Formats: sequence, structure tokens, C-alpha cells
Amino acid sequence: MSAISFSVLTAVSWGFTGLAIVLTAGRFWVRCKIIRSLSWDDAAHLLGLLLLVAQISIVSGGASIIYQIASFEAGDDGRYEAEHLLFVRLDVAGILVSWCCLYAVKMSFLLLYHRIFQVSERFVQAWWIVLGIVFLTFWILVASSLTECGSPSALGHIESCDTPSMIHRQQVFVIYGCAVNVFSDLAIMALPLAMLKSLQMRTSVKLGLAGVFCCAFVTIAFDILRAVETDTKGRIEGSTALWTNLESAVAVIVSCLPSVAALFSPKNERNGVRNRSPHRQHSLVISNSAKHCVSAGSSVKERI
Repeated sequence: MSAISFSVLTAVSWGFTGLAIVLTAGRFWVRCKIIRSLSWDDAAHLLGLLLLVAQISIVSGGASIIYQIASFEAGDDGRYEAEHLLFVRLDVAGILVSWCCLYAVKMSFLLLYHRIFQVSERFVQAWWIVLGIVFLTFWILVASSLTECGSPSALGHIESCDTPSMIHRQQVFVIYGCAVNVFSDLAIMALPLAMLKSLQMRTSVKLGLAGVFCCAFVTIAFDILRAVETDTKGRIEGSTALWTNLESAVAVIVSCLPSVAALFSPKNERNGVRNRSPHRQHSLVISNSAKHCVSAGSSVKERI
């Protein structure tokens, strides 16, 4: 497979980021105009979007250096080492920012689910356990990213990172990081799905809610694709940068879907939600089939 050109990398990365920005604007419009309230899950989502913009900028900058290094002539060792050191620093920064972006989105979902089911003591107990898992996996991934070359101090030394053992270590980390990240996604997704059985509502409504709660499968799919593409084509210029950017952008986009779904609900139902008091508007509108059960959090809670 030929290298991904820098123009394609930039266009695709910023194109998906632009879509994330538009959908985020839709999310906040729904919250302000239809739900008439904002909450901490919105703050976490906004943080994820800001980190996404920072990530695209950093990763794109690092990728541009890789294209420059590939064009260096033999014997230009001094320039190569200087550019490689700058690339390593940008690469590490981009990886760390990407993990922060992904975990900001995870926190957005966690806070949303807490708002919906917080009156259930069983759910709250499970929620704290999952929060601990998310916190632990985040720091595991950060620590692993900083020790790809053996230790944080070795990241700036070409000879330390380019040995066969370190290259193998980095390949193992790609798979290991994917597994840890997917595990935390599945733990978050299991929280609301486990609560559906106890809700007294029609099967069609439960299926609608389950569909929304399973949106994380899209992020999981992109995470697996990124790991596979990076492991098999990581030496192809631009491949790792492209899939890293896509995964974070898709995660932010998926985080917008529950709110944006309210725009496609019947107008009279949206008006019903708008006319509720702020206390009754305790959560997001999720889907048409849910009949705004999650939008008016009390109507879900009363059935638990």
C-alpha cells in the first residue's frame, strides 16, 4: 500500500473534526432550546471536542515532519536527528492528548448515565466501580505511552526507540492499548444495558434505548481498526496518524448522537419536553421510540 499523502491526512482529519464541531453545536442547541438545561456531561463533551482540535493540530504537525524526514538525502544525519527528536516529542504529546480526548468522551457518557439512573442504589454502586475502572485504565494507557521506549527519558533517543526489541514492544502496546481501551468502553456500555431489564416499559422502547446505549460499539470498531491498521501498516507514512485522528473524531461524534436524535422526534413531544420544569428535565432526549423517557429523567426513575 502506498503512503497516505499529507493533504489527504489533513483533509480527512479536519473534515471529521468539522463534523464533530457541527454536531456538538447541535447537541448544545438541543440542550439549550429543547431541554433548557446543561449538565456536567456537556462540559465533559466540550472538553473532549477541545482536546480533539488540539490532537489534530499536534498529530498533523508530527506527521508533516515524518514526510520531511522521508525526503532527506543520505548523509544528512544532523538534520535527521533534530527533526526526529521533534517528531518524537509531538508524537508522545499527540498520543497523550488522544487518550485524554477519548476518556473525556467516556466521562461524558458516564455522567449522562448517572443522571438517568442515579436513584437506583444498585446502579450507583456499579457506576462507582466502572468509574474506578475508567480511571485505572486511563493511567495504565498514559504510563504505557510514556514507556514505549523503555523509560520516559529514552523517548528522545533514536537508538533507544529503533531497536528491534523496542519496535516489538511498541507493536505489542498497540494491541494491549486497544484491549484496555475496549474493556473500559464495554464496562461503560454495560451500565445502562443492565438497567433496561428492570424498567417497566414496552419492548420497543427498551430496544430504542439499547440502540442508543450501544453507540459505543462504533467507537470500539474504530479502535480495533486503528490497532489493526497501525500494527500491520504502521510503517506506512500517515497511516497511524490518520487512524488515531479518526478514532478520536468518531468518539466525539458518537457522543453527540443521543442529543441530536431529539431533533428527529415529533414536534409535539419536543414541546412537551420544553414545557417541563427544569427539575423534570433531568436528562437528555434519547430517541423517538423512548418517548422521551430519558429526556424527562423522573419518568425513567419512577419505573426503576
